[in-house]
Amino acid sequence: MRPYKTHENGQRIVNQSTGVYEFDNTQWKKVGKITPDIIGGVTTALSWKDFSLNATIDFQFGATMISQANMYLLGTGLSKETLKFRDEARGGLPYYLNTEGEKILLDSHNAAVPSDLHYNFILHDGVITPGVKEDGTKNDKLITAQQYYNNLYWNNSNEISEDKIYKSDYISMRSLSFSYNLPKKFISKYNIQNARVNAFANNLFYIYKAIPNVTPESTYGTNSYYEMSTIPAQRSFGVGLNVSF
Repeated sequence: MRPYKTHENGQRIVNQSTGVYEFDNTQWKKVGKITPDIIGGVTTALSWKDFSLNATIDFQFGATMISQANMYLLGTGLSKETLKFRDEARGGLPYYLNTEGEKILLDSHNAAVPSDLHYNFILHDGVITPGVKEDGTKNDKLITAQQYYNNLYWNNSNEISEDKIYKSDYISMRSLSFSYNLPKKFISKYNIQNARVNAFANNLFYIYKAIPNVTPESTYGTNSYYEMSTIPAQRSFGVGLNVSF
């Protein structure tokens, strides 16, 4: 994928128009791999008298994936992660808008109200993205928390951030079934040799998954590394009756 631009001193360059990092379209960077290191599963069967329980757990570890849905949640402020910088308690910087519409950084959240305010209050959701300008000097471009998340994670080109590559590791409770053999003393009255009732469920839940908000198996078509609002595997339930005469 395209990495962020960096200065010769190694720090990321902050675009002075957007206030966030910009991509280096002259470079490519390896950020992960599609093939898991480990794929496996465990099946267990327990029986007691006329009852039986069967369960299947499967897992994979070691691969990575891109999540367009998570990028959208970050860029539109719908993810819990975007609470950061929204106010003083969450790390936002104090500033005000002057009569020219410029954002002016303040020394304190309790600073006196300046005389050239556009609004009659101080704002507390300022962000200065860590990094440098093109000339290597420290970035001092002040933007809002909304601008930070929208410009960084949901820009017009919808490029994927190298900071948001997810592990597709998971442990899944794939299936669970329960069955009961009806007593022969009861079914023999109806000329039935064997009768078994059962209930089952598939794709129940993830015991563990590394990626938030989406399922690690919701990849986009044949692109097994890319998730883009793909519908996850359906959870299914059922009951059955097996009878032999």
